[in-house]
Amino acid sequence: MQGSLYQFIPRHRQIIDKLFDSAHLGVVISESVRNIASNNNSIVSFLANLATRVNGNNFFQRFTREELLGLFYEYNVGQIKEIRGGRDLIGFFIRKNS
Repeated sequence: MQGSLYQFIPRHRQIIDKLFDSAHLGVVISESVRNIASNNNSIVSFLANLATRVNGNNFFQRFTREELLGLFYEYNVGQIKEIRGGRDLIGFFIRKNS
């Protein structure tokens, strides 16, 4: 999942569950935790949200660093990497056979 998990809030856990159910080896989730759509300047955030519109839908909610880390730990993340100066977090999950 590359930078679009926020589009599924509040159903993001359903999506993650489907990813795990479909995965053969594991799941990689990469998500921004600092972005211009969350900017304190309402004009900047409004324009950024317009630019990320999908099929006429706006997605105003984004994950904070703490929320995404909590979600990663909830799903027993194997490894976490920060990239772009901590702007993005990547969680690597190994599929556990049942």
